[in-house]
Amino acid sequence: MPSRDNITRGIVAGFIATTVISFFMVLKEVSRVLYGLDLVGLLSGIFNAPEWVAWLMHYVIGAVVFGTAFAFLAPRLPGSTCTVRGILFGMGAWLLMSLIVLPIAGAGFFGVKYSFWAPAVTLMLHLLYGGVLGATFAWLKGYWHVHHEHHAGDWRSVSGGKVPAG
Repeated sequence: MPSRDNITRGIVAGFIATTVISFFMVLKEVSRVLYGLDLVGLLSGIFNAPEWVAWLMHYVIGAVVFGTAFAFLAPRLPGSTCTVRGILFGMGAWLLMSLIVLPIAGAGFFGVKYSFWAPAVTLMLHLLYGGVLGATFAWLKGYWHVHHEHHAGDWRSVSGGKVPAG
């Protein structure tokens, strides 16, 4: 089980990653790239909620739910860095969204009812989310560009550098 500090780091990293992809989601809509594949709008439709509530839910899912999940799963994911583990985590989040959320919202599996390109665009957004999540999590832990191993609930530096144990 991760420490309270790591859970907090996961939530903060999730908030930052959610903000980054939210920028690109808005940019996608404004530039009319795959216009209509509005992931926040889909949340609004699923829960019959105003758009601001859907944005709040988007942030709660990205920061609290996925940030906490990453803090729990990161030591167990394959990969030599938090960034790689974050990208793998993002891929898993994309699969959950593509196989559960999008079909519930009426977009079909992987969102193909919107466009042939929907799976690629949503995958890119989730890989970006995961990469930012993992890199920010590592930065908040106090290390950067250091390979880690998992030992008895702790990550220790493989490269010989001093890494905070908490």
